[in-house]
Amino acid sequence: MKKYICICMILLLTLASLPASAAYTVPEKVRVGLFFGSSAPSEVTIAADGGVYISCDTQNLGWLAKATFSQSGNAWTVSGGAQPVTVSGSKITLTSAGGYLTVGDKPYRGQIELVPNGTNQINVVNYLGIEEYLYGVVPLEMSTGWPIEALKAQAVCARTYVARSIGKYQSQGFDVYNTTMSQVYGGASVEKPDCTQAVDETKGVVIVYNNSLIDAVYSSASSNFHTFNVKDVW
Repeated sequence: MKKYICICMILLLTLASLPASAAYTVPEKVRVGLFFGSSAPSEVTIAADGGVYISCDTQNLGWLAKATFSQSGNAWTVSGGAQPVTVSGSKITLTSAGGYLTVGDKPYRGQIELVPNGTNQINVVNYLGIEEYLYGVVPLEMSTGWPIEALKAQAVCARTYVARSIGKYQSQGFDVYNTTMSQVYGGASVEKPDCTQAVDETKGVVIVYNNSLIDAVYSSASSNFHTFNVKDVW
């Protein structure tokens, strides 16, 4: 059962801290690692309704309906047009003409960035607004259908966590993982109306203590086991 461990704590922290959080400016954007480390592919295909705009560092490569990328060092091979194109650069950035970008069979808001990970494989990163990111987090960290105030508390907690995490994994090209190593994020396909409402109604709200973001760690499930008191862990 999700959130039995921490929902009361989150609610109390949220209610106690909302006025103080107004002075803190939440970062606008976040980079989310979608595929990285052992899951990093050697080849990745990106598509979008209306086409994908491709740039490599400062070079603009134009539009393709669907493009496949591979790399060796800083040399990228882009397939999908009449002929494969080879270009050099440290990062590929992909933007949709409208709607979502699709990686495999999953749609994502914002942009997709491709970064070499040093093994001829590619770290795949979703670069998007923090509020849009939360649309894909809250439904996976708390069940849709829960009372809206509980969902709003979760949104505040998740926003605080990601705001504090900006730059944490910069060497890998992103800020947070899309797994339980950070917060679970599923992109646009997991979004739910009530969870989106909770994010929208708490836009920009975070939890601070002494003018600093708290470390808003939480657990999504207890698996019916007892848990330690927070004072015994932190």
